[in-house]
Amino acid sequence: MATFLQHQIETYARDVDALMMRDHELAMLCRELEESIEVGLSLFEAYERIDAGWRQNVTHAKPSELPELTATGEMLKGALGRLLESRIRTLDFVSRMERLGYDVDGAIRYRALCPMSFDERPLDIPVNNERLVALTARFSAEEWNRQDDQDH
Repeated sequence: MATFLQHQIETYARDVDALMMRDHELAMLCRELEESIEVGLSLFEAYERIDAGWRQNVTHAKPSELPELTATGEMLKGALGRLLESRIRTLDFVSRMERLGYDVDGAIRYRALCPMSFDERPLDIPVNNERLVALTARFSAEEWNRQDDQDH
């Protein structure tokens, strides 16, 4: 009987140790999440600088530079989309850790980010008014002639 009790106590002690190890693993996971949040914050800051520079370059671009700037814009759009998706998953993970009772460092700053999607960001492209008027007049004349041809 004593060996049976001793065996049960050892089993119980191992289970408690395993639970404590799981708690330790969760604490380490929380620390990794905090590090990930710091990396995310840095990436958002870097993205903002690069995007602002790109938008400034687009504003002053020559027609010959447009293909390269367009390709860069597509890359930036894709990168931001991936960054925003990762932010959503990170915030979900933060909520899960908080429900488990963990205080996640950096979560308040990360939640406070208000990133806009690529297409929501303003892009000021200067337009030569004379060329715009000429283009509109030409289109209007072509459209007028097409309508006139259809009517007759």
